[in-house]
Formats: sequence, C-alpha cells, structure tokens
Amino acid sequence: MFTITPKNNLDINLQQSKELIDKELWEKLEFSEPLELTKEIQSIIIESNDAQTLQLPWELLFHPTYGFLAQHPNFTLSRKIPNLPNSSSPLEKRPLRVLFFSTLSDNIGEEGRLSVEKEQEVVLETLLPFRQKGLVEISIPNDGRFSSLKKLIEKEKPDMVFLSGHSSYADGKGSFLFEDKRGLGVHIDEKELNTAFVGSSVECVVLSSCESAMASNETLKSGLLMSLAFSGIKNVIGMRESVYDKAGIIFAQNFIEQVANEKSIAQAVQKARHEIGKLEDEVKEHWHLPMLVSQDVYRPLVNWDFMPTPPTQESLNQTLNQILYPTLYVGRRREFRTFYNYLYENKLKKLLLHGEGGIGKTAMVAKFGVELRKEEYKVFDYTLKGEDSLGWKKFINDMKKSLSKDNKDEFKETFDDFKEDQTYVTRVVADLLLEEHKKVAFIFDNLESVQDPITKEITDTKLKAWIETLSNIENVVVLMTSRWLLPNCEHAIALNRPLKSDFLYFLSMQNIKVSRKDKLNKIYETFGGNYRGVGFFIKAIENMNGLDEEQFLAKLSKATREIQIDMSIEQILSYLSLEERELLERMTVYDVPVPQDGVRKIALDLPKKALDILVSFSLVEESYNSTYELNEYQVSALVLEYLGQKDLSIAQASYILASEYLFGLFAHPYGRKNLTWGLIAYEALSKVNNIEVLETWLFDESNKEDRMLRGVLLNQISIQNHQIAKYSKALEYLEKSLKIYVEIDDKSGECASRFNIGHIYLANDEVQKALHEWLNVYKIAKEIENAQALEALDGLAKNNGFDNFEALKDKVS
Repeated sequence: MFTITPKNNLDINLQQSKELIDKELWEKLEFSEPLELTKEIQSIIIESNDAQTLQLPWELLFHPTYGFLAQHPNFTLSRKIPNLPNSSSPLEKRPLRVLFFSTLSDNIGEEGRLSVEKEQEVVLETLLPFRQKGLVEISIPNDGRFSSLKKLIEKEKPDMVFLSGHSSYADGKGSFLFEDKRGLGVHIDEKELNTAFVGSSVECVVLSSCESAMASNETLKSGLLMSLAFSGIKNVIGMRESVYDKAGIIFAQNFIEQVANEKSIAQAVQKARHEIGKLEDEVKEHWHLPMLVSQDVYRPLVNWDFMPTPPTQESLNQTLNQILYPTLYVGRRREFRTFYNYLYENKLKKLLLHGEGGIGKTAMVAKFGVELRKEEYKVFDYTLKGEDSLGWKKFINDMKKSLSKDNKDEFKETFDDFKEDQTYVTRVVADLLLEEHKKVAFIFDNLESVQDPITKEITDTKLKAWIETLSNIENVVVLMTSRWLLPNCEHAIALNRPLKSDFLYFLSMQNIKVSRKDKLNKIYETFGGNYRGVGFFIKAIENMNGLDEEQFLAKLSKATREIQIDMSIEQILSYLSLEERELLERMTVYDVPVPQDGVRKIALDLPKKALDILVSFSLVEESYNSTYELNEYQVSALVLEYLGQKDLSIAQASYILASEYLFGLFAHPYGRKNLTWGLIAYEALSKVNNIEVLETWLFDESNKEDRMLRGVLLNQISIQNHQIAKYSKALEYLEKSLKIYVEIDDKSGECASRFNIGHIYLANDEVQKALHEWLNVYKIAKEIENAQALEALDGLAKNNGFDNFEALKDKVS
C-alpha cells in the first residue's frame, strides 16, 4: 500500500491539457519508495485534510512506466481523509444487501430517463445470477421520493446504496434530484441527504450522477460525496464532472459485478474505470471521472465466508378485499406517476387500466388501491368471474359491514326495496359510505367479461349503473381494469410491455434461473414481457434439456399470447404425477380460496406433498388471509380456464366433501359467521342438493346467539329463490326471518321481511294477502319513521296508478 500525503496548496495548472496535468501531478508528488509491480494489487491512497488538494484530479496521475495508475489493473487509487473516525463493527456472514434507488423525475427529459432506466437494467442483469446463487439481495423501489429512500434504508438495512439519477453542484452546495408523488423534481441538498444515512448500516454509497463528487476548494465538507464521507459512510463514490450516459452505465455494470465477485470497493472502481477507457470516441475520455473516498480500502462490505442459500420463490399473494395480488410489486413507475398526477390534481374520478391478459393490470389496480388506503380512502373491490354471483354479494357485504348499525339498516332497506333502480341504490350507498368514511374508492376488475366484443360497451346494466353513478359523486374514485378500452373513457392508462428492467426484477424475485443474456432477451421478446406467460413458461421448461427448451420457445414465439399460455400450462401438467393431477382437478370444486384443511378434506388419501408441488408449479395460488391469519389455496384463474376447456370427470363425492367443509367453516362456533360465508355455504350445498344441512342451522330456534345473522341470511336466500320462481321456498325463508325479527324486536328487519313477503303473495296472485303485509309495513314504518320503507311503498303505489301509498291505502279501506 502506498499512502501519499501531498503538500497542501499544490500549484497545479488545471487549465492546461490533460496530458500536461498528468505529468505535473506526478512530478509534484514525493514517493518515499519506488513504485514497482508485485503479485498483489497495490493500493495508492491520496491522504489529505486539505480541500484543494483532495479536489485535484488525482485519477489522472500518470506514471512514466505504468501509465495512468487509476486505470492500471495492478493498482487501485482512492482518497482518504485522515481525521475522520473509522470505527468498525464485525462483518456479518451473509449475502450482500444492495439498494438500487433511481430517480426519474419529469424534469430530466426522455433521454435522461432512458439512460437511468438502462442503468437499472444492466445492474439487474449483472446481479441476477448472484442473487440466484444466494450471494446478493437486491431491492428496487417503485418511486424516487426522498422519504422512500429513508424508509428503505431503515427497513432493508442495505450494505450498499446505489443512487442513480441526476445531481448538480452550485453555490458551494451539491444536490440530488428526487421525485415528489406526482413525479416532479425535488432538489435535496447535501445536508438533508445525509439525514437518510444517520445511524444506518450503509458502508458504501454510489452516486451515479453528474457532478456528484464536485466540491469547494475551500472547505472539506461541501458537495454530495464529501458531505456523505464526513457523515460516516466508509466508502463514497461519485463523478467529478458531468459524465456521458454510456460511461456511467458501463461504470455501474462493471463496478457492481466486481463487488458481487467479492472484490474490494477500490478494485471494483479501478476495473470500472478501465472498462470505460476501452470505449470508443469521446466517451472513453471519461474513464477518470469516477472518484472514490474510502476510509478503509481493504475492508469488504460483508464476510463472504458463508454457505449461500438460493432464495425461495416470492409466490405468496395477498388480497385487497377480493382481488388477489402479489406481495411483491415490480416496476410501472410511469403508470404510477400518471395515477398520482390524476389523484393530486383532483382529476381522479374514473380511471381504466387496459391491456392484454397477464400484463399486470390486476396487480397494478390493487396496488393503486393500497395507495388510496394510505390517502385515507375506504376501498372496496369486485372481481368479475364469469357467472359468479358470490363475488358481487361479497362486494355488497363488505360495504355493509363497514357501516354503523343505523346506516346498515338503511343500506339493507335500500337494497331490499329499490333493487329495480340501481342508480338510486348506488347514490344512497355512496352517501352512507361517505358519511362514515369521507373518501371512498371502488375497484371493478376484469370488465372484459361484461363488455360487448364489438362495441366494447358494458352489457351488465346493474354494473354499468353503478360505475356511471359513482363516477359523478364527489370524493368517490372508480378504478377499473379490462383487456379492452371502454368507449368515451376520458382517463385511461394503456399497459403495454413492461420495461426490461422491471421484467428482470420480476425474474429475480421469482428466482427464475436463466443462464444466458441472449436467452433472457429471447424470453422477453417472445412474451412481450407478459409476466403471467413467462411465469408459466419458466415452470414448463424446468425439466427440459437445453435443446428441448429452445425448440419449445421457438414454437411459442409463433403463437398468440393465449395459446402460449395454454401450451405452457399443458407442458407443466405433463410433469405431474397422477395423484397431483387428480388433486388439481378436485380443487376446482372450490369457488373460493380455502385453508389447507379444505384441501385435505377433498384430497382424502392423496399424498400431502401434492399441494406443495401444485403451488411450486404456480398451478395453485397461495395467498395470506390477514383476517383469519392463515394461508389459503385456490386453482389459478388461468389454469381453471384451461381445465374448463377439458372434459373433466370429477366425482360427486368431491363436491359433497367441499360443501360440507365450507358449511363447517361457516357454522363452527369459532367459524366465519358472516353473511358472505353463509352465502358461500348456501351455493356449495345447493350444487349437491343438500340445502337441508344449512336449513337445520337456520331454523334452529335454540340458537339465540346467531339470530341476527340467521334473519339476514334467510332474507338473502329468499331473494335468490324468488328470482328463480321458487315462491313457496322463498316464502318459507321469509316467514322464518320475520319470526326472528319479531323476537329480537328489529322493526326495520320486520319491514323488509313483510315487504318481500308481499311480493311473494303478489307473484302467486294473492293480492289481498300482499296488501295486508304492505299495510303492516306502512304501520310499522310510520311508527319508527322508516323513510326508506315508506319510499318503497310509495314506489309500489305509483307503479299501480296511485300518487302515493296513502292514496292506495285509502282506496283499499
């Protein structure tokens, strides 16, 4: 090691040519011993407490024999400030933690944005094999806010922070350009930037931005790099001047690769300088701009003497309310910026995300929902799944559960009394929700299932009324997803292929092993960055040799996206044993995610490990239910769609076992006793003609504890029976619910039951009985001042030619 302490105030003419500066720097240094090559890499350290001395371009130090020392493979060159404390804690034996934090504010223009995105791409591409071996952990956030940087440093505890973006030095201060929530640039000066690292575990900061190493000749602590060094960061790297984008990208790629290969920080910087110098044209002249200040060039960031463990796949999902989305979200910064711009400019009323299936629409809209929750919105979501009615009922029930008792009663009466006028229902519901929550957001996912394939109009009149009505109410936000653009949709975000850097991060987090960069490019181009398609493809090729894999990929490249996915699923299914395939098919009897016990219920004697195999192949989705604090399982929607095209032969016994389990999950003393799960149990038991099981529970008069739930569930089931013209059954349920409401003195519930009973009598042409029930409703509603019930009766009267129900009553009298 050569530690050189130059004299202060060296008189170097920096206005002369680079060649003359090189020569003059060497001539004015005083080496205590000759500089000779050895087998070991030798460190040259410029040590000084003088600001002017440290700001000299020492990277241009030129040896008469060895040339530029800051570029020579047998040396490293760095600076050191001797007066700084250099306390060190023992190194941990574990993977290197890297936080790659890039900022992409709207202020930088498209060219600047592309260079930052490219830098992120090459860093990810470089680190991918190291992460897959368990040597490196990398975190890449979705936004470039300074507050996010602070939180991530505290949460992730990185060893190295890579700050990629744009910085400047002016008036004796350095600043880094971060983003605000809307994507506009925010300059954070050196002093404030330091606060992000106070008390942190960070040992190396790379400022991959122009002028990040510039500083004053008069004070040591000025500029981004020096300020961070004085704050206690042991290794800080920055650029002494403005640097060409290509040079910066080559630096990042080679530096990070060397560090991951267990080289020292100084060696990594040296190698990166050397690689920049090999470029063509004027770009290679920027090799000398990367500057390193290190308090200990020999100290690694971690103790590499450990047995690496490849990371597990990030397969666990979570739910918003209904929508299932991945715990980890990757990329889409531009789309998030559009979302924030709409939100903070008060333009966010109705926003559609549209694009092909598997591109990430559902995950993104769920993430938008999470962000709206942070902004104090109450969020409700509904995922459309073909003819599924349970999803809509859960959507309605989620809203109802969020209300106080008084508002719940009004909510219920509105749905019961005005179901033919969904516009009115929507307005009342929105008003009730806003009264309690102030701001409300609604998410409608997979609208393509109710869109006309030609006009793209929504064909479901109820859903259309909800969307159009909600979109015109203050403090209400409507978010939607579809494969197709809706007509006359003012605000929409088209989701095209993700950035390659986002795609690489997805592969990294899924622990998808791809050995060659050209193969990565082929997969990216074949699937257009379609996450879902790639996920199934990777699982499909797990057991293939290299040649089969290439041939399979070549076939896929000629197919449509839907066929690509089907081909991949078919290939995955070919790997399953008969028992694993049998369990997958049996699991299709469940319309909702169920705990592991539910899978075991239908698995019977099938191997326990079969479920793990199905999850590992992404055929079954595993999600975490935060309400009940356990993992749940359901066949993936795309796999379900694929299997639906096949002539599956599932034993009736599986449906019976599933219905028994779902009923038990609902009715158990510590079970999921709510309307949603009651309806789930009802649907399952109806499929196997065993509704008597639920009726026994519903009709059990000794069950006093669940009387309110029994009454509500009876009312809901009666409505379903009424809709399919099972009038006698509907009447039986309503009479049972009426008895319960009378017992517990729930006058509003009594009004609802009697009102619906009247409709049953009317459907059976028993007009006098219908009028009798409605007159009772009128009497009770007047007594308790139930405006909703009275409005419903007035509507009934108007439909029969009367001005109001009072007039009808007088006529009857």
